[in-house]
This record gives sequence, C-alpha cells and structure tokens, in this order.
Amino acid sequence: MQIKTRFYSGVLSEIDYKTLTIKFFLKKEFNCFSHNFLFEVEIDQKVEKISFVVENAAKSDYFKGWFDYKPYFYFNEWRKVDESEMVNGKLHFVIKNPPQKMKISWYPDYSVQQLNDFLFSLSSLEDVNVEIVDSSLPIITIGNRDKPCIAVLARQHPGEYMSSYFVEGLINSILKTTNTKSFIIFPIVNVSGVNSFNHRFDDQGNDLNRIWNQNISKELNYIKFFFNENRNISLFIDVHGDEVSKVNYVLHKKKTENTNLLFSLIKQYIPDIVFIEQPRFFKRFVKSLLYNHKILLKQGVLAFEYFLNEYKATSMTIEISAHSCDNLRAIELGELFGKILIEK
Repeated sequence: MQIKTRFYSGVLSEIDYKTLTIKFFLKKEFNCFSHNFLFEVEIDQKVEKISFVVENAAKSDYFKGWFDYKPYFYFNEWRKVDESEMVNGKLHFVIKNPPQKMKISWYPDYSVQQLNDFLFSLSSLEDVNVEIVDSSLPIITIGNRDKPCIAVLARQHPGEYMSSYFVEGLINSILKTTNTKSFIIFPIVNVSGVNSFNHRFDDQGNDLNRIWNQNISKELNYIKFFFNENRNISLFIDVHGDEVSKVNYVLHKKKTENTNLLFSLIKQYIPDIVFIEQPRFFKRFVKSLLYNHKILLKQGVLAFEYFLNEYKATSMTIEISAHSCDNLRAIELGELFGKILIEK
C-alpha cells in the first residue's frame, strides 16, 4: 500500500501504515500557529477507514473551536468527517470508507480560482462590472453608482472560507431582483494571504482587519482610495468567519434608528442570528486577563470602525459560524441577506 499527501497548509509529521494514520502539524504563521489546514490524500487501494491527527491543534489561538467540531473532506462534494475528538491537545478525526483520492480541510476551502470561475459567470450580465486591480484584487460593482451604495468586503482573513460562500450567495440574490441600490464588493481582500494558504495574515504578516488606520497594505490603500472616489456609501458590511462561536452574529457599534430597522429585518429572515455591540477596550482587556490569562494589547482600527468614522455609514461585521454553517448554509445565509438589503 502507498499513501501520498500534498500539503498546502500544514506540515506532514508521519504516515503510520500499521494504523493507517496521517499525522501532521498546523503551520507556523508569523508570530502564531495557523488554524487552517488543507491538503490532498491519495491511497492506492480501498481501505475501511483512515485516521488523522493534528499534533499541535492546541497551538491555534482558536483551539476551543476544535471541540465538538468535524473537519471536512472533498470528493465530488464537501462532507464532514465521520468522527472527531480533541484529546490532550491533539485533534483526532476519522473518515470511514474513504475515497482513494480526496482533499482534507478544516472548512470547505474557497480558492482564488473558484472566485475567478464565479466572476467569469457574471461577466456577461448587464449592470455588473468586474475589475481586477494589479492582477490580484477583484472588485465587483453592481448597479448605477449614483444610487445609494452598499459596500461589502470579505476574506480579510484568508482562512475564513465561509465568508466567500456568503458573498457568492449575496451576489446571486442581488442579481435576481431589479433594485434601487448599487453595490461595491471586494470578495477577496487578502489575495496574498489566500495564495499563501494563511489563516489570519497577508504574506507580510499583517492582520488586515487591524490596520485600517495605517497605510502599510497596498490592498487596503487601494480600497480606501476607491471609496474616496465613490463616497455615496449608505451601508458597509465586513464578512468574516468565526472558528469558535456556535452561532452566527453581527458585531456593531451603538444602535441607531437605521440599524434598528435593518436588524429587525435581519431577525425576520435569520431568527437565530445574534447581535453584539462591540465592548469598549477596557472591558475586553479585563475579560482577556481574567478568562484567557493574556494581556490584550490595544488593537488597531477595524474595517467597520473605519467606514463608520470616515463615511458616517451604517457599519457592521457579520461573523459566520464554522460550527453552525457548512458551505451550503453559508451561501444560503448570503442569499437571505441579499433579500434583506434589497428590501431595506
């Protein structure tokens, strides 16, 4: 028997042929360990089951997300593994009657090529414009820019694949209806991080959603320049994925009359979503010290804070839970959100 692997994110430790177990490590990602793993497996004969061990799963900053969580494998479609358990800091999971060739991922991956295929399907549609800046940063504009604009960003953190599925569903929903709004969408902001198979950072070690008050990322600099030329922004949405939370939630600043109307519509379409007002830094500092035994350094400016302050736009972050949403549910949530934006 021969087992071949090809790792995109993660590092092979060993293949134990006696127990048919593939052991591997999460890769080091600048000053921390990644939560993302992605690799291919090829087995030259049929087997009853194959096991996997993530040797340093507890090293991830989001290690609590491994508890009661099943990773995914791909053969014709994405499926959850059959068994998964966190034991002594290691994540063990099993696939029964596995296909002889498959892809393994912490969550169904969404590559730049997958986005390009989706963008190609949009290129012939009216009122839709697709641009690629510097051969990397994709922009989708829908509708007349003289209309009130809704701005959407996704994949600032490259390993949060669910945000791309959400945006795909959002776009599909928008295009089904003639509406009175325009949309500017950056579906993958952190292209360099995606191409490096990182989870949190770009290829220079920057967490893009912490440096909106700085000018060190060419992607963010271009996005800020682009919106300075298109300042008619009524709503800003930043889409992320959450590795630990069991629920989907909206992070926002203090509620206003506009957000109350929008939130009531969101609750109508997505009853199980939770709304969280971002606490002040001091409250987060104390919580981190008491519960995580870590000193929380004051973070930079997040995207939704930047758009709230710079454009006075209603701004929010949507977090899609890896625990409660597979990739198909993430698309469905995006479609529901598209209906909400058109109705608002």
